[in-house]
Amino acid sequence: MNAAYIKAKGLVKDYILGTTAVHALRDVSFEVQQGEILFLMGPSGSGKTTLVNILGGIDYPTSGKVSYNGEEITKLKSAALTNFRKKKLAYVFQFYSLIPTLTAIENIQLMMGLVDIRGKELKRKSEEALRAVGLEDRMNNFPSQLSGGERQRVAIARALAKDPEMIIFDEPTGQLDQEIGVKVIELIRMICKEQQKTAILVTHDQNIMHLADRVLYLHSGKIRKEVVNSKC
Repeated sequence: MNAAYIKAKGLVKDYILGTTAVHALRDVSFEVQQGEILFLMGPSGSGKTTLVNILGGIDYPTSGKVSYNGEEITKLKSAALTNFRKKKLAYVFQFYSLIPTLTAIENIQLMMGLVDIRGKELKRKSEEALRAVGLEDRMNNFPSQLSGGERQRVAIARALAKDPEMIIFDEPTGQLDQEIGVKVIELIRMICKEQQKTAILVTHDQNIMHLADRVLYLHSGKIRKEVVNSKC
């Protein structure tokens, strides 16, 4: 087996709320291979969001470490961590986070401008990203002119356009009906496999579990079960 792309070891995250200690993560360890599609499942309060925030360099653990290709990001200072996120990671959220006064392609280009992509490369990459999600004919439409599934595909295109190594998806089917939700995850799987993107997806949706390579089930801040999908 190839060396792991991501290694999480002994992750602990504690919060103090007033006089109460909250143990959000308790000794969480696992590895993720390059190009793997990993789902995180569990009830509200199980630690899923805390875990992806640490994996994505948004938050630091109380103890433990996360490494990408041998680089320990949990040792990085704030500015270096920001630069790591900018170059390596992308996020897709449940509520799309599209700017309503910008067209589909403008939403993508705005994000790409934040990572210093300019000129002809900006145009080419944004159009390629929309083609990848099948929306090349909707690039000049505003979010209000798109369906929920199309808006989520724009959000996926926006993440792909910066060519990240890993994409974190936070409940990407939460605002979609069952049929459209499955189609969106099928699209995510196809693109990530074609482009060798690593994907970590937080979800409650049982209808899409067959599209994961592996599922980690969290409860009370610990990994309680791991399921490998042999059909993928």
